[in-house]
Amino acid sequence: VDELFSLSDIFRLCTDPDFLLQTIGCTSRSSIDRAHDWLIPVISSHPGTIDRLPPSASCFLLIRAYGNEGDKNNQLLELSAPLLRHVSDCLTGKFGDADAFLAADLLLADVAD
Repeated sequence: VDELFSLSDIFRLCTDPDFLLQTIGCTSRSSIDRAHDWLIPVISSHPGTIDRLPPSASCFLLIRAYGNEGDKNNQLLELSAPLLRHVSDCLTGKFGDADAFLAADLLLADVAD
């Protein structure tokens, strides 16, 4: 059915409602961590979806890209440029002051750990 109708692409790219964000759930670190295994292939096949991620997700994934998990990081390293751009946009307030403060707080907390 998916090959015939490309339902996975339709759901992945849909923004009203945003099935990607609804599937991730809340924007806590634990929900992003739980979504990590299926989220990476999604954003690898459609890098434009990075722009829809909340700051918590893009910060988490960017830091994870440079972590020490070996082969799991390869896909993330390939996405490091768009992730860095998204995190930078978050930090500079492109998505609002609240997201800028959240992104800075998350990054500083991760670096401190």
